[in-house]
Amino acid sequence: MNGVTDEQFEDYLTEAWKNIPAHFKFEMQNVIIRIEMNATPEQVQRAHVHSQGGTLLGLFDGIPKPQWGQAMNGEQPSKISIFQEPIIANARDEQQLKNLIKEVLMHEIAHYFGYNDQEMCVLDAKLRQKLQKEDLPNE
Repeated sequence: MNGVTDEQFEDYLTEAWKNIPAHFKFEMQNVIIRIEMNATPEQVQRAHVHSQGGTLLGLFDGIPKPQWGQAMNGEQPSKISIFQEPIIANARDEQQLKNLIKEVLMHEIAHYFGYNDQEMCVLDAKLRQKLQKEDLPNE
């Protein structure tokens, strides 16, 4: 998909954030969400993307909330990176782009809450089904 401006992408991410349930947003502490054009080689290596055979669309970098302890004082915030160029490259139209941004954001937030990749496969499949149903025209 071509022609998506940085501002449009940011608007779509803002829209996706607004759709995150309030109780999850309330529980999110010490985490920032950033749009980056592409993953760095270090981020790709840390995410083991080559061994997974995929493209890195987003990354949670930090300590998952369930692992927080008393020693968290002074820790740098966790970061959720949303990688704009590969997300746009994987979308064929505007609705798929919006859905993909929402899916990546929710996936990385789930990592923040401590879900591992195996658990995420199940959650991602359920989310894709839900998003596809939302896209069906009303009859």
